[in-house]
Amino acid sequence: MDNLRILVTGGRGRLARELVMLDSAIDAPDRKQLDFSRYDQVESYCGKKKYDVIIHAGALTNKLTPGLDEQFILSNIIGTSNVVLWAMRNDVRLIYLSSDYVYPSERGDYTEESVLFPVNRYAKSKLGGEMAVQLYDKSLIVRMSFYGELNFAKGCVDQFVSRLPVREAAKAVYTLAVNQQLVGIINVGTGSKRSVFEIIKGEFNNLVEPCTRSDLRIPYIAPPDSSLNSSKYNRLVESGLENSKNQDQCRICHSRELYKYLDIGRVPLANSYLSKEQLSTPEFVEELALQLCVDCGLSQLTKVVSPDMMFKNYLYVSSTTQTFQDHCEELAGAAAEIVRAGAGDLALDIASNDGCLLSKFRSLGMKVLGVDPAENLAAEANASGITTLCAYWSPALAKDIVSRFGSPRIITATNVFAHVDDVHAFVDAVDLCLARRGIFVIEFPYVVDFIERNEFDTAYHEHLSYIGIHPVVHLMKTHGMEVFDVVHFPSIHGGTVRIFVCRAGDYEVSANVGIFLHREVDFGLKNKATYELFAKRVLENKRKLGELIKSLLDQGKTIWAYGASAKGNTLMNFFEIT
Repeated sequence: MDNLRILVTGGRGRLARELVMLDSAIDAPDRKQLDFSRYDQVESYCGKKKYDVIIHAGALTNKLTPGLDEQFILSNIIGTSNVVLWAMRNDVRLIYLSSDYVYPSERGDYTEESVLFPVNRYAKSKLGGEMAVQLYDKSLIVRMSFYGELNFAKGCVDQFVSRLPVREAAKAVYTLAVNQQLVGIINVGTGSKRSVFEIIKGEFNNLVEPCTRSDLRIPYIAPPDSSLNSSKYNRLVESGLENSKNQDQCRICHSRELYKYLDIGRVPLANSYLSKEQLSTPEFVEELALQLCVDCGLSQLTKVVSPDMMFKNYLYVSSTTQTFQDHCEELAGAAAEIVRAGAGDLALDIASNDGCLLSKFRSLGMKVLGVDPAENLAAEANASGITTLCAYWSPALAKDIVSRFGSPRIITATNVFAHVDDVHAFVDAVDLCLARRGIFVIEFPYVVDFIERNEFDTAYHEHLSYIGIHPVVHLMKTHGMEVFDVVHFPSIHGGTVRIFVCRAGDYEVSANVGIFLHREVDFGLKNKATYELFAKRVLENKRKLGELIKSLLDQGKTIWAYGASAKGNTLMNFFEIT
């Protein structure tokens, strides 16, 4: 955005000075000009100024002097809260610079979803600031660390970090600040971790002597490995910090033999309902088109929209209908019977929504744990007594779950697998987490029903994949797992299949698997002609409904639509019903 008006707190700090060098228009007051530990001072300085973004870089950092707790509280907790309050009251986007030290700093490679355990008192104060920031929806927390001059005589060979040079850190923060869509939490660091000794030797002092952390004489902990996993940030940079990316190879078999068979057009997100105040601003739209991988048979969208735009506040609630509650009860009973689950065994549900399915496992005497990125739903589930981690499923989260809760005997993923872009990381995480002879149960809308019933209206940006048994069998084999049973539910969500997965050889493979695979061959799962006929039927439906509406309007009749389903939004946008 041109002429973005930016305020940077902590104007005398190294990062703030580098930011001003990137953009001389940045307002960067020092602590004497803007003492953010007092709200009246924030109000007095910012007053009638019109800022678009605040980068809150001001903080009291690690010091060698003991007894700084009161200053940490005043600066990093109360001061941050004051900045959040002013930003919130004035509708200004906020970027908060946190620390890699909010993680346990034991094993490194921490993702945004990893468990937090501040390593020292400074880190505790930064996490205290984060709590205030997370109460403001228009905020982005950047966890990072950086360095300026490190011309020391000794450097630790057993302390690993992903610290950036301060100039590179400033560039990253500025890039994130000018992208107005980014919210939530993001880790920023170097591509690979280095020891402090390596950094000093490579960049500052070739004669540096190696030492260990035990040799240090400082009043705060120097942890072994605080390195960050910055893959989320790297993906954003690679995609130009856009809200979506092209899907130009199959997400399961990586083939580039993709055939586009239905183009619904550039449409808004199906579950994005606008308030009256939002009607005057342009709504986000993206291409919604389906393509077939002719090698493995997976149908998938041509574009992948950023998941935060769709899942951080999710409208669909699992417990809404008695039909689905009954379905969840049956699923829990079937899964528990297969593994012979006993009291105290753990069941984990990925994308657990409001906890509907987990409540059924709990009724069987099992311990339960949910994972869901939707803040509203995770809060609802936790309030009902179902422990739910508000996060995206990932290998790092799986490791944290094992260390905190143990390995689940049953992992379920109902109506989420089709939403996942990196399905290989998804399955890797399951393998890392699943107990010995445990099972993984997946449910998703069945692509055969989707095509045969002309269910084009269940295509929306959330549903990245339209799945058959063939591609899932291929996926699981690449991860040492196998599909051992399949069940079809034709009346659930327009036709749903349930797939039971285990590590290869753990359970006998049911004849159902072969039956479904043969049926898909007869159906023509990998044949372009199957999908060409589907597209023709859908376009004919579009023509007929358009003619019907025109006819009714010509007769002076009024047409009412009842409800606000995602399917209805796909239909109205595709059929151009105003």
